[in-house]
Amino acid sequence: MTKHSSTGTGLARLSLGLGALSLVLILFFAAAARSHSAETASDKFLANVPAPVPSAGSLANAPAPIATDVSSSAPAVPATEVQPQHPRFPTSEAREVKRGEFGSWRYSATRFGDGAVAASVSANIDTVQALRVYAADNRALAGELAQQGGEARVDVSFRTYLSPDQFRAWVLKNGLHVTQVIIRITDANGPDITAAHLVRPDDTDPLPASSVADLVNNPGGVGPFTLRGIYSARGIAAADKLPQIAADPLVFVADVTTSVTARELKKSGFGDVNLDFVLVDSSPFFEMERLGLSNFEK
Repeated sequence: MTKHSSTGTGLARLSLGLGALSLVLILFFAAAARSHSAETASDKFLANVPAPVPSAGSLANAPAPIATDVSSSAPAVPATEVQPQHPRFPTSEAREVKRGEFGSWRYSATRFGDGAVAASVSANIDTVQALRVYAADNRALAGELAQQGGEARVDVSFRTYLSPDQFRAWVLKNGLHVTQVIIRITDANGPDITAAHLVRPDDTDPLPASSVADLVNNPGGVGPFTLRGIYSARGIAAADKLPQIAADPLVFVADVTTSVTARELKKSGFGDVNLDFVLVDSSPFFEMERLGLSNFEK
């Protein structure tokens, strides 16, 4: 649903009708907006842009994601995932050039007239068993990538919400260079708010306390908010660290499908694919909540 730059302190802040606060992606949503009556207050992220690769026409005309300024008077809207800043897609004709099927997940790749390649990854995550298979498949892929060396991008979804202190300790333990942190807070009037904290390359703290304080005590007059915690993070890791990250008891899935997709495309003769153009379905955390987090405790 909604993923890079930040201001001096590297904070992503809520903007609630007070003018744009620097380079932030925030999405307000009411959990009740979901069509599944049995679902909880957490809507499903439609993740990092679309599941299928957009058609040649739609993708060619798609603008780069920008920070969203949410007015305090705006009505609650269906949940949409905090989305990262990606470079613009090429604006030339495109056609699908390759697909890959890997059991629990798949990708589709599109090549543009200027030679640039984009790909979209989707997965089967609609049941408890399907989610467990997907997590297991990614653990196996992490082991394969570790053997190949280098670095890889990984999208981590935790088994439950982590506190800021828990999250910082987890990052330190696992050596992940974090680029994005997904945080959930609750509005005093009920709707959940999902925000992305975007980490600059030179930031030494993946989630400064001042960032969390600014988010919770938002100056827009709608807060203060209640912090529910961190449930997902994206980053770059040394490939030999991936099995450790995937096996960490706090982690449900360390998703490496975008890195695997990029490597598959390179082996197929498409060269080095920009990972910013390899898009993956959002964190499965919303499905985990819908199905009950107790099913994913271990």
